[in-house]
Amino acid sequence: MHPHISSYAYCANNPIKYIDPDGRDWVEGVSGDITWRDNVTKDNYQTEGVLKEGEIYRGTEYKRYKDWRGVKDGEGNIVNSVVKEHYMTNKKMEYTPLKGNMEESLGFMKQLVDKNIRYSQVGIRNEFSDRGMSALDCSETVALFLYAYGSMSEMTSIYTGAMTTESGFRKAIGSNDITGMGSIVPSPGDIFVWRYDGAGHTGIVYSYDKQNDLVTILEAIGKSGSADSYTNRINGGTILTGVTRTAVYKRTGGALQGHAGWKGYFRPK
Repeated sequence: MHPHISSYAYCANNPIKYIDPDGRDWVEGVSGDITWRDNVTKDNYQTEGVLKEGEIYRGTEYKRYKDWRGVKDGEGNIVNSVVKEHYMTNKKMEYTPLKGNMEESLGFMKQLVDKNIRYSQVGIRNEFSDRGMSALDCSETVALFLYAYGSMSEMTSIYTGAMTTESGFRKAIGSNDITGMGSIVPSPGDIFVWRYDGAGHTGIVYSYDKQNDLVTILEAIGKSGSADSYTNRINGGTILTGVTRTAVYKRTGGALQGHAGWKGYFRPK
């Protein structure tokens, strides 16, 4: 999947032309548009009157993720994907679609969970937006990944009780783009699920360390933490609980395959 160059910035479901192409640095407006602004630099952006109220200085280079489903780029191509926007020093914006791009989709999720977003099972669960990502639980985190990767055509609320079988998982996401893999050695992008006594947990495989049999997981974890907190702590995982995080677990340990409610891995496509 190759990035694309566009002379357009994304704003409110429509691309807009850059403003002041001979300017200095990138500025994000109140409505979310990003433009190359004349006479704004790292040396003067804090000066009164340089930025308008609500504007944000973004420097000479800036990256962010946006939902471009149904949006045309500057060349008239319908993108129909979550994208990584890269605002570059050459005054152009390069975008990379995440759909079907596992490396970029995992990169997005890693950046997201490492913000240690507050864990919550209530609130908005079906929006790819700042509002929808202000608090997350484990299945909502997985749903964001599946939406970004393109396995879900719409951002839908799912829960672990519907993710324990291949057929149930497919019904939950409204797509056949998920395959039950069982208790395999996981690959990046695989999704684990356990469900036991009315409770469940799920997360995304970021990487697998074959030598030490360790799985790095992207997840949202409740205050009670995991059943393999010791492995996570001694291997550099985030020890915070009640947040999104990157964790490290033994593949056969109690947080994964060794859990009494283990259902296996599921692979998006």
